[in-house]
Formats: sequence, structure tokens, C-alpha cells
Amino acid sequence: MCWDFVPWSVSDYLSYGFAAFNGANCGTCYELQFTGGTNGGDAKSTPPLNGKTMIVQIINTGGLQSNQFDLLIPGGGVGDFNACSTQWGSSDLGPAYGGFRAACAGDKSCVQTKCSTMFSNKPLLQAGCTWYTGWFNAADNPALKYQQITCPSELTSKSGMSG
Repeated sequence: MCWDFVPWSVSDYLSYGFAAFNGANCGTCYELQFTGGTNGGDAKSTPPLNGKTMIVQIINTGGLQSNQFDLLIPGGGVGDFNACSTQWGSSDLGPAYGGFRAACAGDKSCVQTKCSTMFSNKPLLQAGCTWYTGWFNAADNPALKYQQITCPSELTSKSGMSG
């Protein structure tokens, strides 16, 4: 996956990004509407997402449960194959599932410090990680509603995939 496939905010209530999803072809886009609830995560972290929307393009379809979106967020966990540790020159990326949030036991300040330290010389990754602690409130498995949509040019121009 490309380093510049990081999430970014357009406004206080809209963000764009990329995700893995086991239910659609790569290149497909979805509108995710966060409800403020949790899907088995930390219930204190999700209420600030209520009413926010994220538009994502699917760039990976592997190994997820049905109806699960895996948002691509720097510092959010490296997953099964852990290639980022080699690419980024560090093994201090937190647990494979949960990343900085898991390593920090949900403490947003700690996560932000890790974002700043780990990605100090990688501004795109630092911006995506900071998006996580800011716009996304370092939320843990937020509940959402979703629907397939036509991909906006903001995503297709970055990914090179039509939706």
C-alpha cells in the first residue's frame, strides 16, 4: 500500500481515506456514517464521531469479517504481515492489531506523542496519524452505517483506481 493512502479531513464532519473490506472489489467506494456507538471497542472514544461521515475507497479485501471495514491509519496497527516495520525502519509500532492506541491503553496524548516521534521525518504518515487523534478522536471500533457510492475524484486521483 502507498504511504500517501492516509486519511484526511475535509471539514469537521467529512473525511476521506482508504480501507480494506471483504465484500467488494478493490476500487469500490463507500460512505461510512458514524453513529457514536461502538462495535465492541472502547465506548468512551466513539460518541464524538456521531454525525461524522467518511468516504473510503477499498484498496484491500483480505481476511476481514463480513461487514467489517479496516481503515488504513498510520500507527493504527500493522496487521498480519507487518511489512511497515521494515519499510519505516522501526519495530515500535505497537501491537499488530491496535497499534499505538493499544500500546497506549487508549490514551490520546500518548498516541499523539507516538505519532510525532515515530513519524517525525515522514510528514504524510504523521498527518494521517494526527488525523486519527484529532478528527477521529482515537476511536476504537466505532459503530457505523454504510452505503456504496460513486468514488469521488479526491480518492481516485490518489489511488489511480476508478470506482
